[in-house]
Formats: sequence, structure tokens, C-alpha cells
Amino acid sequence: MAVFCYGLEPPRLTWSIIGPDGTVRRRPTVVAAVDEPMMVHDMALTSRFLVVALAPASFDLPAHGQRVRLVRAPR
Repeated sequence: MAVFCYGLEPPRLTWSIIGPDGTVRRRPTVVAAVDEPMMVHDMALTSRFLVVALAPASFDLPAHGQRVRLVRAPR
């Protein structure tokens, strides 16, 4: 199972892997490409990558506009 922790302060997004027995298989790992508060909308886990679809964490329109971002992190 992949789990996420996101916040308003750095690190903005981390992820971990929990095994079927409940043990942590991958400790919290920072997703470096996330440089502003974003919310996890969806994700895919492949044998090589974690792919995350991120949506803005704010309803205020930032200067660069609202956008959804795809991030790929090595698994």
C-alpha cells in the first residue's frame, strides 16, 4: 500500500510503502518536484515508478493559474 503525507510547509509531499504485514517497506521519501502545496488527486504505482496526479491545495487563483501536475518519482 502506498501512503502519502502532504502539507503547507516543506517537505510538501512524502510517500511510503506499507507491506501486507503492516511493516514499513519504504520509509517516508520526499517528492522533490513538489515545490508548492498540492493535494494528491490520483496515483499509479508501477514496478519502477510512483506517478502522482496533483491538484492545487488552494481555491485562491495563484498568479500562474490553477493547474494539475503529474509527478514521476523513482520507486
